This record gives sequence, C-alpha cells and structure tokens, in this order.
Amino acid sequence: MRRPNTSRCFILLFIVVALVSVAPASSGAARRLAERARALTERVRTEDHLPGVSAALSVDGKIVWSGGSGYADLENLVPATEKTVYRIASISKPISAVAIMQLVERGKINLDEDIRAIVPYFPQKRWPVSLRHLMTHTSGIRHYKPGEFGTKEHYDTVKEALAVFMNDPLLFEPGTRFSYSTFGYNILAAVVEEVTGLSFEAYLKSNVWGPAGMTATRLEKQGELVPHRARGYVRGKNGDFRNAPFTDVSLKWAGGGMISTVEDLLRFARSILDGTLIRASTLRQMLTPYELKNGKRTNYGLGFALGHDEKKGRVFGHAGGSTGFSSRLFIYPDVGIAVAVMTNLQGAGRSVTRLAQNLADLAIETSRKHASRERR
Repeated sequence: MRRPNTSRCFILLFIVVALVSVAPASSGAARRLAERARALTERVRTEDHLPGVSAALSVDGKIVWSGGSGYADLENLVPATEKTVYRIASISKPISAVAIMQLVERGKINLDEDIRAIVPYFPQKRWPVSLRHLMTHTSGIRHYKPGEFGTKEHYDTVKEALAVFMNDPLLFEPGTRFSYSTFGYNILAAVVEEVTGLSFEAYLKSNVWGPAGMTATRLEKQGELVPHRARGYVRGKNGDFRNAPFTDVSLKWAGGGMISTVEDLLRFARSILDGTLIRASTLRQMLTPYELKNGKRTNYGLGFALGHDEKKGRVFGHAGGSTGFSSRLFIYPDVGIAVAVMTNLQGAGRSVTRLAQNLADLAIETSRKHASRERR
C-alpha cells in the first residue's frame, strides 16, 4: 500500500488554517504574506523590465492576496492593480473546455462522436474528427499561418471565423500526434452555439462566468468600452516599450479571445475545484493525459496543460500569449493553491511563469513558518 505524503498533508492543513479558516485580513500571517507577495511582484517586474504586472494568490479557494505593480497604461500613468483587465489569450481554452464538459454532463454531446454530427457545416475530412481530438490538440487541424496570429480582420460570427481554416486538409490522422491548435479550439464555440441555440458569449455568461462570479471576464470585441483595460506593449529594438500593433481577436474567441482579471481567473479555479461549474468526476476526466494511438501519453488533458512540481505536487492550468500580453494560471490541487499572473507585454512568458511559481512557493513557505510558530 502506498504511504500517504504526510508532509504534503501537513502543509495543506496549515495553509488553510493560517490563511483562511482563522486568519482575518489583518492577521500577522496574512499581513506578512501580502507584504512579501507585493515585494516579489515588484521585484520581478523591475528585474525583468515589464510595463505592468497583476497577480493573485488563493489558498483553498479563498483569495489571500492580489495586487499589481507598474502601469496598465504607460502613456497615461494608470497603475496596474488586481482590477486591471488583460487579454488572457490561450487561458481562454480551459474556459471553453469547461463549457463543453458541462454539455457532456447534461448528455447533449459525446466527446467521441464526429464533429460533423454536431456542426453540420464543418466539411468532411479524410478521417473523422471528434471533440476529444479538438480538446487534446490531437485533431490534425492546423495552427496559425503567417499573419493570422496578429490579424486585423474582424469576424462578426463564429461561423465566419471558422471559414479561415476549416476547408484546409488535416495535417495527420486524428489521435496519432499532439499538435497545438488554437483553430481546433475555435470549433468549440460553434459546438456550443449549435447545441444550445445561444451565442457562445451568452452561454458563457449564463453558465460559466456568471456562476463563477467572473464579473470582469468577456469576449474581447473591438469598439467596446472596458473598465480598467490594460494597454498592450511590445519591446522595441533597443529594449524600450512600444505600443503593440492593433489586433482583432474575433478570429479566435474560444481559443484565445477572452479578457479577464487575475482575481476572475482564481474564481474560475475555485469554481472548477468546488463543483460549482463541473462535477469532480468531470474534472478528473479533464486532468487525465491523452493517450495517443501509439500508447504514448501527452502532457495535456481536456483543456488543461498538466505537470508536476516537487514542492507542490500536481499542477494544471494554462499559459497565454497574445499581441501585447502574457499570462499564466497555475492550479496546485494537492496543496490547495492557485495563482494567476498577467503582464501587458508580449513575449514575457518566462517572467510571468517565474512570478507565478514563486508566489505559490511563498504560500508554502509562509504556511511552514506559521506551523513552526504554532508548535513552539
């Protein structure tokens, strides 16, 4: 029989006790955590020369710290805060995947049926393509061609956006290879619309964002006024900041076209862990690595990238990179920690990953110190 990891259980117990169950916002443990998290965020932003950063940390579903450093808008000197709205890019994928799994739970669709049975206007391919193939990036549907990632073209409907790629041949037989594809994920929006009769946005508002309390999350639509929206930047040849070029993300709403805040992403994390959005059995299914036809397993499930951390056990979540923005959402279920980090700089994946991992480590360290004091 496998022995339980008592140190991990001990860490989780004291994280919950120290920072959630008995600790009000003004308690010593919570105050020290907030001070160190704020300092860490400021240090990473300064060292990595980022325009603005927002971050949030939750323990056992409760946000224990959130804040920002630098500027959401450099020209107007608008500070970055926990309320700043960023493009979350591919973190849109797990949100779209949860919407699909809700429909699976309700018996509306089957993960393994041919996509053409659900979306009749999707053209026939050499091999059948299933929802499971789309959600695990094993469909053979291509990713971006040059110029498509930063397109300025606007699409009024999901169907119009699918026309960009859906007539192209598959790159390989579905289920035989892993090949990351935002376009494959865009088909999920069409599935939601065909099955429910609602627009993709309306379904998300009623069934995902609303129940999770994600009040700042929406599809990005050019022309709409968005409170607290960050301005995106790229680095110039000399390392200076330049305004990011205009991009219209209506091409990829399901795969990379949502905007949100760090706190909303942690509300999403809480709502998939506590059963608000999906059942526990459904989450387990989503966190199961996909097995290719040759027997090899990928590090991706149904909408989530999967991994393992020596200190914190299992980790799942997603990375996001868009024109002018970089983001990370990491969820550590074995220790009850979730962390979200966003910056308004394109190509800053290493920076937001480093900050997210360090904030999670900080929560572990804080719990250990608190536990040591309690034992004295």
